[in-house]
Amino acid sequence: MTGDRTKTNAAAGGNARGGRKFVLTVLAAALLIIGGAIVGTVVVLRTLGPLWFSENPRMSLRHVRIASGGYWNGKGYWNNREDELLRRLGVRRGMPLFGIDPGVMRVRLERIPCVESARVYRVPPDTLKLELTERMPRAVLFDRASPLVADEKCVVIERRESLVANGRWDLPLISGISLKYQPGQKDPRLAPAMELIMNTVSRHHNFKIREVAFSSPERMECFFNYGSGRTIYRAVFPVRRYDNRIGGLLLALESALIEVRRSGEDKRNFNLSFDGQVVVN
Repeated sequence: MTGDRTKTNAAAGGNARGGRKFVLTVLAAALLIIGGAIVGTVVVLRTLGPLWFSENPRMSLRHVRIASGGYWNGKGYWNNREDELLRRLGVRRGMPLFGIDPGVMRVRLERIPCVESARVYRVPPDTLKLELTERMPRAVLFDRASPLVADEKCVVIERRESLVANGRWDLPLISGISLKYQPGQKDPRLAPAMELIMNTVSRHHNFKIREVAFSSPERMECFFNYGSGRTIYRAVFPVRRYDNRIGGLLLALESALIEVRRSGEDKRNFNLSFDGQVVVN
């Protein structure tokens, strides 16, 4: 009985080992098949990929679609300027669509001074889609005939290649600047004037700023209209970063201006450079 039991156990162990070997053999064969399929796919893609994509004449660039966000009639400067923009990017129609790197194109687009951000998409079989957000000009620099404008982040833009190129814009002037700018340059020293301008644009709408002049390193002069009137008033502000204080200064200026107008006095000069106190003369 003991011998029969031993023979039975040995046979069972042999069957188990045989089963494991079979399973391992099947798994190995499956892995070889999968590995071969992957290698074959890679070889096929490397061989036929250029024929399907980069060397396929049906995958050549033929159409360019530009969606450029702007504030002039809802369109940006670069709308309907596909050929001009392609030249700036070093891209030509007829080149392989999949030979164009969207990441490289995005970097090139964002190097254009008037472009704040960009997205680039390849749309098979023959279209390149460009989505641009253009900078909004907020002031003219130096003088009214200047070729340069600046956005609210103090980035300098060429006037002829910006949103204002599409029409006549009555932008404020920032003058008294002694520096020479290159398009695309950002100068934080313009920030006090730009903060003043942007506060009147976004909150204090009764003020229509005509010019902000840096008259000295410590102060700037603001020339403006109030309400619908044509009278030009002058206000002196200290040159510094205001953060949230500029709103309080403008409220103080408005109160003083309303009081002067009620009194009937012809006073047009206001000085706010004394710790927020308004001196009128």
